[in-house]
Amino acid sequence: MLSIAGKTAEDTFSDSIVPLRSALSSRLIFDNIHTYIEKIEVGSDAAHQAIFESDETVKLVHWFLSEYRSPEEKVYQTAK
Repeated sequence: MLSIAGKTAEDTFSDSIVPLRSALSSRLIFDNIHTYIEKIEVGSDAAHQAIFESDETVKLVHWFLSEYRSPEEKVYQTAK
């Protein structure tokens, strides 16, 4: 699971809409998560409406969806 959250400034705990705690609580909601990776964006790119426009976030999502392999998956693949 990849969880991306935002803080509009270093001293805030929200992306201007969703509180940071709520955004990162997905790891507590879902069962059977083998891998959990979180990224907290900070600054103007971290605003709720703009977080997925950040080059860094786009690259992270692309990496996670197309290249990342969990340790469990690697073990399973090598066991074949």
